[in-house]
Amino acid sequence: MSSKAGRPVPLGCLREPYQTWLEYSEATEALVHLTHEGYWHISRYPDTLRALGHSEEEAAGHRWKADSAAVEANAGFPTLHAHALLGLWGAFERLVEDTFVALIVDRPELLESEQFAKVKLPMKAALSSGEERAHAVLYEVTRNAGSDKKLGVSQFENVLKGVALDGVVPENVKESVFAAQQVRHVWAHRGGTADASFVERCPQRADVGEKLMIEFEEFAYYMHGLHMYGWVIMNRHMKKIGEPLVLKECHGYKGTWARIGLSGK
Repeated sequence: MSSKAGRPVPLGCLREPYQTWLEYSEATEALVHLTHEGYWHISRYPDTLRALGHSEEEAAGHRWKADSAAVEANAGFPTLHAHALLGLWGAFERLVEDTFVALIVDRPELLESEQFAKVKLPMKAALSSGEERAHAVLYEVTRNAGSDKKLGVSQFENVLKGVALDGVVPENVKESVFAAQQVRHVWAHRGGTADASFVERCPQRADVGEKLMIEFEEFAYYMHGLHMYGWVIMNRHMKKIGEPLVLKECHGYKGTWARIGLSGK
């Protein structure tokens, strides 16, 4: 794994979790950009065929694909962005879960803290070790605390607290993660149609019954916000292991590190 400048980032036991997240995030961004280009080309394909001397009948065979692509492209690719956001959110949940598991495996003494005193495990899990026990602890921690029902970064900070990796989140990152969570939930559970709960939490975004159309600028805000939050978490770990922080800033997030007393490069 490398930073934006290309130098290796030493993450110790968290290398694999973050590498998995980074690869997924970068692949998603590439997919979105390539799909934008592909849809525009498909929407113009019948005209290209006619310009190259093909018959109207030959061009007409591609018209349905062209029309479908044009609808999505002209709307700003809302369906593409929504599905990409669903994937990114799930991948970020995995990043936090894998971080928890990796740290418990690497430092099993963390389980001796008071935070785990009331965690009750099945006998098989209690007698196990390594990833099996860590996953069992993670399940009980998230279930008991109702992490999946917490808002914004609280969903993740609640889990990270168990491995002493919680902390301050820059306000702009906190706001973007909250918005991404709410929009993601609407698309995951209501097909993208805003309900009263969403409107109460995000009153400026939509009215009840309105479809949440996600254009690229909004999608990039969510995607880069999640990426910045990932670096916030990783920097907490690097500080603990005595390694230099990586203060990269995604597009739209210039000045993020300064908000919490650090200087971005």
